[in-house]
Amino acid sequence: MQIARLDVYIRESVKCAPLIRPHSTIQTFFPTSNMNPQVTPTLHLTGYLGLQTDVVDLDDYEAMLSDFPLRYREPRPSRPPDFVVVWRGAQIRRVTGYRIVFGNNDIRLLQRMQ
Repeated sequence: MQIARLDVYIRESVKCAPLIRPHSTIQTFFPTSNMNPQVTPTLHLTGYLGLQTDVVDLDDYEAMLSDFPLRYREPRPSRPPDFVVVWRGAQIRRVTGYRIVFGNNDIRLLQRMQ
């Protein structure tokens, strides 16, 4: 039952993936109060969004570990991400310098204005 619900949730959320430009960076803001082991696949939602478009997920904690095969170069660029995903329930209303390019009941995808 849980997998079927997650399938619908993820399917609706990844509809925005084609809007993300190749070779961009993305970061996610989500409410930590909603995190639990039963929804672990959704914690990697940003990674799912970048699969088909060669996107760097700045929230990929594994790339910060010394034993992961791919690592971020140090120092990491200090520029803001090209895209931002804001989950429902995150305490973020507006993100200055970004515009909404996709939204549904669960997430908003914002793109940095250039």
